[in-house]
Amino acid sequence: MTQAEMDEFGLDDYGDDDSDFELGDGDDNLYDAAMDDVDELEFLRDTLTRVSEADPAGAAGLMAGIAPEPRAKFETLMAGVAALVQREADVTAQVRALEAKK
Repeated sequence: MTQAEMDEFGLDDYGDDDSDFELGDGDDNLYDAAMDDVDELEFLRDTLTRVSEADPAGAAGLMAGIAPEPRAKFETLMAGVAALVQREADVTAQVRALEAKK
């Protein structure tokens, strides 16, 4: 983003050393929360699985309310949650390894 674009949108350039966005548990990490350990897709998948087990008819009614094309995309996404979570963990580990080399 150019300086002119940053000025236009009222953005400041804090440079490359923005410690507010640390991945670890540093003192400057402003985004530590219990929810950080919860993967939204896993949570959604697991919740829908429990709903399906407890009330199959209710879950079927819920899913029936979704149009076929978005439903197919949603089901594909839910089927790939474990792979997405693993990929995120791998990338995070690589980023931390690169940061440790600094």
